[in-house]
Amino acid sequence: MKNKLIKSYPFLLLCMILLSSCDKNKSINNDKAENNDLLETTRITLEGDSFHIDGTGARADGNNIAITMGGIYEISGTLEDGQILISVFDDAPVHLILNNASINCSDNAAIYVRKAEEAVITLKENTLNSLSDGTDYAYTDNDEPNAVIYSNADLTIDGPGALTITANYNNGITGTDDVIIMDGTITITSQDDGILGKDLIKIDKAQISLITKGDAMKSTNDKDSSKGMILIDGGTIDITSDKDGMEAVNSIIIMDGIIHVDSKDDAINSMKNIEISKGELTLIAKNDAIHADITIQVRGGNIHIEKSYEGMECRNMVISGGDIDINSKDDGINVFANGNAITILDGYIRINSEGDGIDSNGSIFITGGTVLINGPTTKDYGSLDYIGSLEVNGGILVAVGSSGPGQLPSDQSKQNSISFNYANQQNAGTLIHIKSSNEEDLLTFEPAKEFQNVIISLPEFILNETYQLFTGGSSDGSQKDGLFDGGSYTNGVKTADITLKYSVNDINEN
Repeated sequence: MKNKLIKSYPFLLLCMILLSSCDKNKSINNDKAENNDLLETTRITLEGDSFHIDGTGARADGNNIAITMGGIYEISGTLEDGQILISVFDDAPVHLILNNASINCSDNAAIYVRKAEEAVITLKENTLNSLSDGTDYAYTDNDEPNAVIYSNADLTIDGPGALTITANYNNGITGTDDVIIMDGTITITSQDDGILGKDLIKIDKAQISLITKGDAMKSTNDKDSSKGMILIDGGTIDITSDKDGMEAVNSIIIMDGIIHVDSKDDAINSMKNIEISKGELTLIAKNDAIHADITIQVRGGNIHIEKSYEGMECRNMVISGGDIDINSKDDGINVFANGNAITILDGYIRINSEGDGIDSNGSIFITGGTVLINGPTTKDYGSLDYIGSLEVNGGILVAVGSSGPGQLPSDQSKQNSISFNYANQQNAGTLIHIKSSNEEDLLTFEPAKEFQNVIISLPEFILNETYQLFTGGSSDGSQKDGLFDGGSYTNGVKTADITLKYSVNDINEN
């Protein structure tokens, strides 16, 4: 079954390439910043229904300001109805500095980068800037902008200032190439998507708030497997979305950051792969909290799924670290493709599910970590469910649930297990306690819901040894997620002496 395990090397290489590319972008921007000190800044002062331009490279075009030369442009004041139109025919870079600027365009994008080598928007320190559009656009060319900021060039937003974007027509930000947000406090309210970066969305240390009727963040390039990606490497992101919180054609990679998503569809959705290695994620989803059509890899981070239909779902899943808390109306963790696997190498996982706790249409491999499952209370589901096999070869597994169709670990497991079926339903909060034959306390667990079956696998379980199962009682140890550490267990009722004759021991109370 080893060929079922997913090799992570391509994903690691992809991360290294992305980080190298992003560091290169930082270097380029820093070089340009140094060069910018040598360039003269054109200052554009907005004055309601008019404006004043002091410098070269920009001109009036009706109510709009046309920028036709690469350079630095500092914008301040209020433009009640007009546009910043960037069309640089020698493909030079354009750097906009927003200095308490407020721009509304009633029939098009407030900032439209039609043509440039790249565009940088800097939010000046201690400034409040705002951009907005109307409810309908009057299109003037084939590009047909659909966002308050629309760019046909790589777009970078940086600087410690604040920017509020109100998208009354469609998207907040649309980039047909990369959209990179390195800094700033950015708030977007949109009628459709919040941020669309066709090739890449990269977030670094910015503070971003998105309230959207479409997807909050989306990357759509399906022609190149190295693009169509979302990369989060820091910052704070708060999303409220009527559709997906994040959606990418190829990959979503979360390397750090504080992320909160409240979504009416999937919180995080990739048509290929998702990787999480660090960060603090709090997810609420009407559908799946984390969904990938191919692979989910979790190497670290704290993931708290407050509400979901299914917690984590994909074709192949590998968990090698992290702290994962899942609450779901259906399955907690689900692999939906035959012949594939859920592989748990390490980490701390707790699941509270109304459906199956862990469900694999392939196999399940547990070699380390801690897995705590408060499974279903109805007999239609089980705390563990699989088609292939469930091999427990290490770690701690405690799964409580109904006496329904749940399955046991497979006989080929290298670590021994106990499955105990009570004659009657036990109340939530009734302690389960395991002692060795020499009175050593091995486990005390407090289920969060009613239960009738408990499955336990511990590294301490030795074949042909006898263990005592107690029910009820109390413990004065420290408790986390129902699992007690230290302290003394007292006043429980001895329910059974269980001798481990097999790798998997299925015992009925009667």
